[in-house]
Amino acid sequence: MAQSIYFNLFLVILLIFTNSFFVTSEFAMVKARKTRLEQLSADGSSGAKLALKITENINDMLAAAQLGVTIASIGLGWIGAKTIAGILYKLLSVILPFVTPELCMVVSVPIAFILITFFEVLLGEQIPKCIAIRHAEKLAPIVARPMNLVMIIFKPLVWFLATCSDNILTFFTY
Repeated sequence: MAQSIYFNLFLVILLIFTNSFFVTSEFAMVKARKTRLEQLSADGSSGAKLALKITENINDMLAAAQLGVTIASIGLGWIGAKTIAGILYKLLSVILPFVTPELCMVVSVPIAFILITFFEVLLGEQIPKCIAIRHAEKLAPIVARPMNLVMIIFKPLVWFLATCSDNILTFFTY
């Protein structure tokens, strides 16, 4: 039982950082200046060259990034809430032995939800966005290879999402 809790905690941390990677990649690619990436590419940076290629069809990259963010977030909610609630339940049962098990569970579930949400927003979203915005030209060449790999592995889903997005956007183009 303890091993599964440790493994699940590892998965929670891994999913938050997976989300962080996709958020960082998305914002770095969108924010990076094309002229700077061209300069880095001309100076021999293969990562910058790949980042330029990826940004030529930004909608595919956005689809891949959003797919990664969504899968990581759903996984985090699925595994994280149950794991953290279980830990809190055991902790509350030990430190408050006079409280009924039902009340411990009723209290631990919303606290787990709040904690997961806090860490996901802070570590999985807000901080990665700020870092990517501040250091876009440094990060875009670094994240280009792994993002390209994700775009290749999930090519059918990326294509489908990007195509749907393009079709829906035609209604909003003037």
